[in-house]
Amino acid sequence: YYGNIVLDTNHLHIPHLHIQHRPFVLHPMLDIAPDYMDMRTKKTIRHMAAAVPADKNMTLFPHTLKIFS
Repeated sequence: YYGNIVLDTNHLHIPHLHIQHRPFVLHPMLDIAPDYMDMRTKKTIRHMAAAVPADKNMTLFPHTLKIFS
């Protein structure tokens, strides 16, 4: 994502054309911007992530991880 920009060129698509099928992108984004609306699909990150189960090879870390102390 790059703000609300939708960009389609021969070599670049923003947002990605198939982001709604990418659990490794959607599930981490739930922590950052769950209510952000994808400009292509007109669906929120929360809605798209709920429709795509987490990949069995993806490790979700608990929210107890502290980056800043």
